Amino acid sequence: MEVIDIPATVLFHEMMKKLDLPSPTYKTRMSQEAKLVASVTFNPAIHYLGSSYGAISLAGHPMDSLDAANNDAAKEAIKYMENIEHKILKDYNYEKLHEKKQVEECHINKIIENNRRTSKIIREKDEQIKKMRRCWGNFITSVGDTNDKITDITKAGYTGGTSQLDNDINITLSEIETVTEYLAQLTFESTDQLQQVAKYPYDTDAESSESDQFPGYYPTPPESPMQDTDNSYDNSYLLNKYGLCAMDYLSL
Repeated sequence: MEVIDIPATVLFHEMMKKLDLPSPTYKTRMSQEAKLVASVTFNPAIHYLGSSYGAISLAGHPMDSLDAANNDAAKEAIKYMENIEHKILKDYNYEKLHEKKQVEECHINKIIENNRRTSKIIREKDEQIKKMRRCWGNFITSVGDTNDKITDITKAGYTGGTSQLDNDINITLSEIETVTEYLAQLTFESTDQLQQVAKYPYDTDAESSESDQFPGYYPTPPESPMQDTDNSYDNSYLLNKYGLCAMDYLSL
């Protein structure tokens, strides 16, 4: 693709003509570096003509040739017209850049709107997580407390007799105690998983965290390893369709 370079002096001259202003004039001088520095004098607006404002003169940078010096001064004048007088040249590239800017603004607006929707969804999910955490926290606490009571009752139920009935009772109580130890370990691990999955406590940096309402259940894990036991219990009655505790359980 061949690039056509239109001199800034031509562009600035056409700008002044379009605004019904006199053509700019250029003067050059020699800089200390033995290069040419051009200055352009022009009237940036109609009200400058014949007023106390007077014409404006702007100088360019040192250049090696007269054309380059004049073009550089004209560029400074075009910048002045854009920044101070808010007049900008409209050409083919301007239209392309304007269209590109509109497309970018449209994309930015879509991103902003998507971020708003995403933020709303995140807030809703956060609230749901808080409710689920509170529900399961209360559930774990209830299970842990109930398990402790069963353990205390079991230990108090052992008999010191040697009859067959005493042996049968003690064996049954021992089996119950084994199950409660296993349940205690499950409860402990559930609390740990609740911390990781549901980010519990939810906000540890807050001065008053919701974790104060539910401190959790942290029993000492039993020394015996967890046994492989079929525990396919039906938990459907515990949760509703939203994954929260069912009212039947909350009423316990």
